[in-house]
Amino acid sequence: MQSDGKYLFEMKEYLESKGLRYDGEFMRHVSKRKNGKTFTFQEHVKGLIYTFISDQTKWVRIEPRLPQIDELFFNYDVELIKSKSGDYFKEGIFALKCGSRKTSKQMAALHHNIELMECLVRKYGSMDDFVTSDSAEKIVAMISKSGSDYKFGMIGEALGWEYLRNVGVDGIKPDTHIRRFFSCRRMGEGNNDPASIKEALAQGNRLAEVTGLTKLEVDNIIWSYCADKYGEICISDPHCDKCVIYKYCKHNC
Repeated sequence: MQSDGKYLFEMKEYLESKGLRYDGEFMRHVSKRKNGKTFTFQEHVKGLIYTFISDQTKWVRIEPRLPQIDELFFNYDVELIKSKSGDYFKEGIFALKCGSRKTSKQMAALHHNIELMECLVRKYGSMDDFVTSDSAEKIVAMISKSGSDYKFGMIGEALGWEYLRNVGVDGIKPDTHIRRFFSCRRMGEGNNDPASIKEALAQGNRLAEVTGLTKLEVDNIIWSYCADKYGEICISDPHCDKCVIYKYCKHNC
């Protein structure tokens, strides 16, 4: 296995040559923040809702319907969102065929989460000031760990990272694809199959450091290499015959 992470560039070249690398708007959020963008309260609410909708589903199903989702949530007019029940949004999401088994509970938690965000604004000045008030790891813990005063409803550690990335905070989301890729039986350096969240974050962060890529770029290359309708290479039953980094992977041992 390459310790310098150069295999990521081989993956990137393959994906881009085939037109298979995902290029969503959130990919540009990190760059915008680094260039001085401040994300509004509405954009934080949007980021949280996109986080919910991305959970337990395939993004390729969601992305074409994002304009309709934006319309369903009144283009993130917070007062209008607060005027409707969670059931209103649940029914709208399922009508768009974007629902999951968690949608009902997520929408039931939406008003609480917005109230909590408003509380954070009163304490920190803005949601942007809150998410940049400490390391990203600590912010994720604050909004995802049981017992925290600022625990967001229906947000665990992986979704905590997803939310931060949606508002331009650089980071790896340790989802199914990332943890499988960093399995001890594939490209991982730890002991678990799939990799633990801690292992996935540690290796993704190290790859960003040695390659000079942002953490989100590392995540995006790996995710695109794995995800349905994109690379579809390093999946549960991997297509090793198509893999451009097969020679580095433990799966072939």
